[in-house]
Amino acid sequence: MIMRNPKKEAQKLLRKSKAGSIPIDLEKIASSLKIPVLYDEFDDHISGLLVVKNGKTAVGVNKKHHPNRQRFTIAHELGHYVLHHKYGDDPKNDIHIDKKWAYFRSDTAGHRLDEQERQANQFAAELLMPQKLVEEIIEKYRLDLSDDFDIFKLANLLQVSEQALAIRLVGLRMIKPY
Repeated sequence: MIMRNPKKEAQKLLRKSKAGSIPIDLEKIASSLKIPVLYDEFDDHISGLLVVKNGKTAVGVNKKHHPNRQRFTIAHELGHYVLHHKYGDDPKNDIHIDKKWAYFRSDTAGHRLDEQERQANQFAAELLMPQKLVEEIIEKYRLDLSDDFDIFKLANLLQVSEQALAIRLVGLRMIKPY
């Protein structure tokens, strides 16, 4: 299997789609890939899915989930599309179903699906919260990352959950793990 770099692929997609201002316009990005985003009611434990059938692709999102959760799900599914589906066993037919808990699993080396989930999460974080944009917002609004209210403000500006933002900021070494 070809290993794609989630960070580079997300940055490339942001440039190509010209969707790099806050909040990141995921509908514009999906449109640039010719992928419709469909909202439907799924069981609560299903966040979303990527379906490729006969070469046609769509992202499904659980419309019962919080809008910030939906945004991460869309970005995550686009990550599966960009990073994995073209390089799988059958690029014309593929499906990824993502359960709510899958986003927060511990990374277990040696399991291809776990690695794909980790990569899709990394792609989603980079797509929704690119480092350069995060740094620009922090500077522009003079945010103090040791202040919980400023973390809340930053999450609202990016339209992501505080949990996703905290994970991203730890990954960028802008804050220390709790």
